[in-house]
Amino acid sequence: MNEVIMHTTQQVLKFSVPAAVFFVTILSGYIIRNIIFRHLGKWTKNTKTQIDDIIIGAVKGPFIVWSIMLGIYFSLKVAALPLDLVLIVNKTLFVLGVFSVTLVLANISKKLIQTYSAKVESALPVTSLTQNISRIVIFGIGVLIILNNLGISITPILATLGVGGLAVALALQDTLSNLF
Repeated sequence: MNEVIMHTTQQVLKFSVPAAVFFVTILSGYIIRNIIFRHLGKWTKNTKTQIDDIIIGAVKGPFIVWSIMLGIYFSLKVAALPLDLVLIVNKTLFVLGVFSVTLVLANISKKLIQTYSAKVESALPVTSLTQNISRIVIFGIGVLIILNNLGISITPILATLGVGGLAVALALQDTLSNLF
């Protein structure tokens, strides 16, 4: 009877410790998020530029997602799971992390271009083409980082993109000069 109770206690601890670590990490992330963004909100009211407002607005939402991902990572460290499963989840967390940072950087670049294109509009018209090019470049870099981490060689991809970009630039030289 005593052995059954010890086995049940071990099973409960086996699942409750990682779950507790997960929830404590998420709660800590939420508290840290509120403290940081409250202080940053006060600080940004004293600045003249909108750069800080744009960055804080873009980072505020994904901060909770990053806390959840961190909670999963820490709970995996204390859980007794097979190494193969832990490696797969770690790679998945890395891919999701890079993707979320890529989305944040793409949104920041889009909003910065929108904000400062209004100020420069009289000198040089800025269209959505500039915003889309910046987002494509940022997403391209994010995808290359993800592929490199997954073990896919990105050297041939970079060479192909370079040669392809040169070919397109030479083929569209007259059209691009009229556009810009």
